[in-house]
Amino acid sequence: MDVLLGVAALVVLISVPTLLGLIYLELRQRRMFGPRAIITNERGNNDTAAIAMSLQAELERLRSDVHGILTAVSSNMEQVREEIASREPARIASPAPQPFPEPARIDTDRIAASAELYSALSRLDVAFLAVTRPILLPGEAFDGGDDLPPEALRWESWNDVGAAAYHFAEVFSERRIRLDPATRDHLNSTIGSIRRCLTERLYPLLSDLDGSIGEQNRLAAAEVVGSLAADIRDARTTLEYASGPERIIHAPE
Repeated sequence: MDVLLGVAALVVLISVPTLLGLIYLELRQRRMFGPRAIITNERGNNDTAAIAMSLQAELERLRSDVHGILTAVSSNMEQVREEIASREPARIASPAPQPFPEPARIDTDRIAASAELYSALSRLDVAFLAVTRPILLPGEAFDGGDDLPPEALRWESWNDVGAAAYHFAEVFSERRIRLDPATRDHLNSTIGSIRRCLTERLYPLLSDLDGSIGEQNRLAAAEVVGSLAADIRDARTTLEYASGPERIIHAPE
């Protein structure tokens, strides 16, 4: 298409000066020989008349050729114009619209459930330390060892611990649906371990009077107390991890 337009423009540029030159020659010839000199010139000789007629015939032929060229160029340009008009414009495929992702949202129900469970677990931890390590402040880590105070060997001293453990399990039962599956399963296992430590392993070893039990039972009780401390510490770690940003923020699906 661009080549045809270039050729057409070139032909026009060549044809116009040529036509002007021919017109100039014809006007010059008329000025030299007069308007009737080519057809009749009674005072000129025959050679001059023949030359004039030959020039006039050549001019007519050139004029006819130029007219034919211009007509052909005009026809070609019109054909190119029609071809361009008939073509459909190129369509650029627009990219498919991308859906905007749903922003992440904080699971407030999970936060509330984790906070309530953590509060219940702290109550259990405080009651446990009050019996096994009364010198420690709430929140301090339990230090291992088998040196239990005499009060820890009495059955009634563990009443508050048993009540706190029951409360923790009750809160978990009510709020477990708000927890993520990993946290729910882990706490469920930990609560089961706490119950077994208290009812199956520790209580049978204790005395219901002055706390005087045999050395073997005392060492066994100290071992159970260490297991309880590990369970409480494990539950605390699980809840702290479950309350982190990566667990309480729901990614969009």
